[in-house]
Amino acid sequence: MAAKIEKRQAIILGIMVLVVLYGAYDFLFGRSPKKVEVTSVRKVEDVGTILTQVVGGMKAASPSPAMVYAISRAEERWLKDPFLERRAYRDFFRTRVAVPVEGGKVLPESKKPSFKYSGYVNSGGKEIAIINGLEYTIGDSLVDAPGYVVKTIDPQKVVLENTLERERMEVPINE
Repeated sequence: MAAKIEKRQAIILGIMVLVVLYGAYDFLFGRSPKKVEVTSVRKVEDVGTILTQVVGGMKAASPSPAMVYAISRAEERWLKDPFLERRAYRDFFRTRVAVPVEGGKVLPESKKPSFKYSGYVNSGGKEIAIINGLEYTIGDSLVDAPGYVVKTIDPQKVVLENTLERERMEVPINE
């Protein structure tokens, strides 16, 4: 029993057979790829003259005065960090008063380290405090304040001990 093919199906099938036959012919008997001749080989002397011209052009092109000024300004040390907020900048560089210390010595407050306890994390029973932007656990020495060790960590405060002077200080959280 042969299935009867509609006229539309016969046309599509015929076009498909023609395309397959053309593809097979082109694949088997098609043109061979063209061989490309390389004509861009230059003599060593030509490369030498080009190199001489480029180096001469680089020597002749001196930077403009504006460019020299921009480069010199970029290399200088910045007086004020443009990425720092103004309020934070003022707080950081405000004038500090001298504070009396035990033993009759007076130590300027700027010599004493300041601490900012900004975060608390309890991960799997391990408590982590974020002090001055760095992570510490109990018993760690503070990197930016030599002599200070983390004694206790609570969600609301952290207790630091100055091992040199045997004094403890509580630093409340400052979010």
